[in-house]
Amino acid sequence: MIIYLVADPLENSYITSLIEEYKRIGHTVYCGSKNFLVSNLVPDVLHIQWPEKIYNNYNSTALSEDEKIKKIEEKLLWFKDNNTIIIHTIHNLRPHNPVNLTFEKKIYNLTIKYSDLLIHHCQKSIELLNSIYNDSKDKINIVNQHPDYLYDYVEIDKYEARKKLGLPENAFIILNFGSQQKYKGGDFIESVFNKLPIKNKFLLTAGNYSYSSYSNQLFLKLRNLYRQKLRFKNKKYIYNKISSYDLPYILCSSDILFLAHQKSSLNSGILPLSATYNKPVVFPNIGCFNEQMKDWVFKNFIGGDKLSAISSITSLYKDIQGNKLNFDNSLWLNEHSWQKHVSKIMENIKK
Repeated sequence: MIIYLVADPLENSYITSLIEEYKRIGHTVYCGSKNFLVSNLVPDVLHIQWPEKIYNNYNSTALSEDEKIKKIEEKLLWFKDNNTIIIHTIHNLRPHNPVNLTFEKKIYNLTIKYSDLLIHHCQKSIELLNSIYNDSKDKINIVNQHPDYLYDYVEIDKYEARKKLGLPENAFIILNFGSQQKYKGGDFIESVFNKLPIKNKFLLTAGNYSYSSYSNQLFLKLRNLYRQKLRFKNKKYIYNKISSYDLPYILCSSDILFLAHQKSSLNSGILPLSATYNKPVVFPNIGCFNEQMKDWVFKNFIGGDKLSAISSITSLYKDIQGNKLNFDNSLWLNEHSWQKHVSKIMENIKK
């Protein structure tokens, strides 16, 4: 089959891994979001990942919102008229940093309306989507686990990684990893960390900082420059896009990962990344988070509740210090393989 994947490779190894698995089982894959509206390729399968990619990469500033919606709908209808099967992986219920939520939800609704198959990373995702978009109820909805990040995986000794990054050898390193956006709760992470009753605690924050959701951008840019330039006793900030070379050093240097997403979050790629790298993780009990981490080591907390987060991290710290945990991730990796993921997609397409 010819599969057109509406996503851009190299931005995220999730996409690269999906492409490679499609190719491995014999399919031809075309990809890219910028050519969605202009290409005359007629694929057997159109696989949409993030609907916002469709309109964010379309040079249509002169068009009204209604005209943009019309053009996108016409293109989706064109695929349907050419007997293309449309599938959509539900990563989010809406864009993370919406500029015009009413307009953007209409685009999300369009992709759902014209999809034949909706892929979710947990059962709760189906329930949440159905509560927002009526058209999803009449579609084939399947749960297909978020796969691993073995494409990125490189095993590096923890102390070698710490030496390279200039981190203290014997600290208990808590990692706040990934694109530093407002909805990921960076300030919450800082406030929880400051109150942790752990003497050798150390906070490593690594990932590109996005200022798009903030009004006080100049202040934040100056603050972040200050944070990166100065050496702190128990904190280090790396506000850069993390390369595939640096990623293993950052993951392997840590003891645990800490997420603090807002309650509206549905999935997180950081969770399967933590399981792939054998790192226990603490996160709010929201969206698909618990289901994503089934068969792996985690603690959750009440979203937005500092005392709950402090208690969970402290409990996990004590379990690690007491050697009470099993860090064998083979079961999780087996259940979250790309082979199983794509196989399930193919099975449901044939239905």
